[in-house]
Amino acid sequence: MGRTNAGKSTLVNALTGERVSITSSKAQTTRDKIRGIVNRRDAQVVFIDTPGLHLWLKRALNQAMIQSALSTLGDSPAAYRYENAHGQRFIVYCFDLTTPYPENALVRSYCRQRQLIDGLEWAGRRKLPAVCPGQPDLYMTCKRTKDGLAVGLWNLSVDVISDARIRLDGAYTALEAFNAAGAIEGDDVLLSSDIMPFSFVGFTVRNTKN
Repeated sequence: MGRTNAGKSTLVNALTGERVSITSSKAQTTRDKIRGIVNRRDAQVVFIDTPGLHLWLKRALNQAMIQSALSTLGDSPAAYRYENAHGQRFIVYCFDLTTPYPENALVRSYCRQRQLIDGLEWAGRRKLPAVCPGQPDLYMTCKRTKDGLAVGLWNLSVDVISDARIRLDGAYTALEAFNAAGAIEGDDVLLSSDIMPFSFVGFTVRNTKN
């Protein structure tokens, strides 16, 4: 999925090794979804070619083509996983980077956030240091310390975030919070104070010696 005349049909033809889609230098040649299927011994891959997105054109035909393209998001995953014979893992995520972040529903999605977390942990074969499922507007940074982990949280939305639960990659025994209050619950840190819109909170966790 992408802008008009960006080479989507050419790419699908190259990936399938067949002339699945008509290609032309003229924009809007593809007017409906077209599927190209590649059969392998160990898998079947379906590539979907879509009409180009041209949101500035308001004619009925253009709007119908746009809806055809956008409907692809409902019947195909927004991420693709692949592991080759050497055990190397690859993930392709689909993002519309031309849509500003606040209006990009595909990015600001609970399901999308879960998909990103699961995909990254699958590719790395280990848990991420810290994640906060259910809060796609919460921007997080993590840094390993000598005996623990430092986590920074930025609320990038206009909404107040309450009872944020941060899942860690292991159990820690001591917590120090900044601009917030919270407690350790198993492998989680539960923040009992709100994170206000466009504000920052942080905490460090560590394992204390007996």
